[in-house]
Amino acid sequence: MWTGVRPCNPPPSSALVWMEIVPTILINGPGFSLREIRSVPEAVEFLDEWPANARGPFFYLAESAIQGAIHGSISIEEAREAFTAFCGEFRHPVD
Repeated sequence: MWTGVRPCNPPPSSALVWMEIVPTILINGPGFSLREIRSVPEAVEFLDEWPANARGPFFYLAESAIQGAIHGSISIEEAREAFTAFCGEFRHPVD
């Protein structure tokens, strides 16, 4: 049964190189212990695990930005900014 929630598209296997996020992001999320996000693939994993009922505009902005970094349409730095804004929305970023 389709729930209307789609997971983030994983990077193509050829793109699974370490796409480092500098500086790293330390984050607590609902139902998560402290996590360190060091790369774009780790950000994808974090977003995929985010509860569907807690996904708002900043989640979708971060998801889109991370996908843009994977596909080369925006820089990793821009994706980090969007991901950090998402973290700030629920006031759990640590860095």
